[in-house]
Amino acid sequence: MSEEELFPPLIITRDNISIPDGWVEKCEEWCKKYGKYVDQERFWTTFNSPNKAHGVPWIYKVLEVIAPQDTFDNSWVQVYDPGGFIPIHNHSQDEISGSGCLFLTEGKSTYFQDPLHPNQTTSSHVKVGDVWTWDPEVYHFSPPVMDKRIILAFNLKQYE
Repeated sequence: MSEEELFPPLIITRDNISIPDGWVEKCEEWCKKYGKYVDQERFWTTFNSPNKAHGVPWIYKVLEVIAPQDTFDNSWVQVYDPGGFIPIHNHSQDEISGSGCLFLTEGKSTYFQDPLHPNQTTSSHVKVGDVWTWDPEVYHFSPPVMDKRIILAFNLKQYE
């Protein structure tokens, strides 16, 4: 795992985990079966559904290298169609200690906003299996994508 400065003093941790053959496609099918389509933003999501990705045994088998199962507060899969996006937001909640994303397609990462200079953002290229975690207070977004994009996002609870 490595750390990288987003905007001083904010950092992001980066890692890459092994993704089994066929797992990404299985996540996409699972998302479309148990999630909903958000027409305005052009993506499928299991966010706010009773189906938490970390609660599915075959999904958690891959996630277990990220954190113990009981530290996941929430986890969800999103499948963006071309043109799909997510507006700027953060995951700030009292019990959340970290937010993150497992990238399941290659391309541009999530964009992060500089808290001191809100008109400045940063992003970089990600590969399948890249895992990024960051402070939940950091605002981030995904501008409209050109190709299909699949992510598995999560929030982690405070852990002793």
